[in-house]
Amino acid sequence: MTRNRTTGTWFSQRLRWFTGRENKLPTDNHALLGLIAPRHCLISTAYNDGCDQSFSAEQSYLAAREVYRFLGRPEALRIAWRPGGHETCAEVIERYLDWCDFAFGRSRAGLPEELIHHFDWDAWRRQAPAAAPPRDAEVRQRIAWGLGEEPPRQVAAGGTYGRAAAHVSAMLERGLASEKVACVALNFGEYVAGDLYFPKAVKGPLPVVVWLHPYSYNLGYNGAYMVGPRLQQFLPQKGVAVLAFDQIGFGSRLHEAQRFYDRYPRWSRLGKMVRDVRAAVDLLTLAGRPEGAGRPEDKLKDVPPIDAERIYLLGYSLGGTVALHAAALDSRVAGVACFAGFTPMRTDTESKPTGGLRRFWQWHALQPQLGLFQGRECELPYDFDDLLRLVAPRPCLVVAPRHDRDADAADVDRMIAAVRAAWSVGRAPANLTYQTPDDYSRFQGEQQEAFWKWLEPAARPADP
Repeated sequence: MTRNRTTGTWFSQRLRWFTGRENKLPTDNHALLGLIAPRHCLISTAYNDGCDQSFSAEQSYLAAREVYRFLGRPEALRIAWRPGGHETCAEVIERYLDWCDFAFGRSRAGLPEELIHHFDWDAWRRQAPAAAPPRDAEVRQRIAWGLGEEPPRQVAAGGTYGRAAAHVSAMLERGLASEKVACVALNFGEYVAGDLYFPKAVKGPLPVVVWLHPYSYNLGYNGAYMVGPRLQQFLPQKGVAVLAFDQIGFGSRLHEAQRFYDRYPRWSRLGKMVRDVRAAVDLLTLAGRPEGAGRPEDKLKDVPPIDAERIYLLGYSLGGTVALHAAALDSRVAGVACFAGFTPMRTDTESKPTGGLRRFWQWHALQPQLGLFQGRECELPYDFDDLLRLVAPRPCLVVAPRHDRDADAADVDRMIAAVRAAWSVGRAPANLTYQTPDDYSRFQGEQQEAFWKWLEPAARPADP
């Protein structure tokens, strides 16, 4: 509602002053719910609502729940989830009327509490997580601790079998071809569905960008309120393929994260995200083999020739965090671009306006291990400088907006200055590009153009 370029006058012009710094708003939904207490209140939103984030709705509910509990009426506040998108149906309306019956005392059947994002960190800790390695341990060992203990993985690279169902793609407005852009649905890793977008006029093996989305719980990789063409339509018109997929807990995979730590208490969701990227690179590498050299055409039907030497990762916000971890640990990645993707962890304390590392170990449940260092973040076994040094000397673009509410700009500046030597040692100092636009955190047309300007030299066809 604060995005003036996309929402215009739809809600309130005053909200425009808080664009990019929504955390500074004087009030929010949980305050309104608290004022309604102890009266009956039902919040309703859809799992994949294009106008709402399930995570935000649940956080508002949890905050207001404390007021209802204090007033002795916890059953008077509930959140009702709807399947699908912004639409409604007769069954949903019937549930609303059931709630009215309960509120008016005509029925004792209230709604059970259902939470889809809440993470009980204390319960996780009671399962005796692995001890952290010492700070002088090998860097990959320290990073591996942060991602958790991986279970065994399957080795099949995947292909076109197991693609996303057509009705799911239609609901999330993805998988769409256009006049110049083709799309083929793929499957890789542990049954991860993705979409490969590429130019219809294919000329030789294509460079490919793996797009890693932000905290878009409702729509996953497609995002919402985009101005102009989305990335998966923009880059193919420049001659670059784009592989896009939902990360665990987002979009079509929203419910996949709910019991993750029941199944894998010593792993992490971030570790799973990094493994999914590795599986995507496995598939792209397989697609990069020439015909007759091990490329399984039965599994890669309709997939264009891929240049396996030019696989790049592009991430924004959460996606930037995932991209840096994945690129650091996989030498097959030719380069990585990170937009508003990190702030140094060892200085990201709860006194910072970012919210501190609690965002990762509790709110979004990405790395529970980090919670073991709450209050002593400076002792963490690894940080983003370790990742960046492993990326070096490969091409790396870091874009850190000066007004990113999730980062400390001065801390990011210092970290980039400290890691530049890694590219100099690799005799490629120009391969590290650091940009600090006077802007807030966003990824729209201007940011796509900035990425393309950086990628274009590498995307040009090699000289014969």
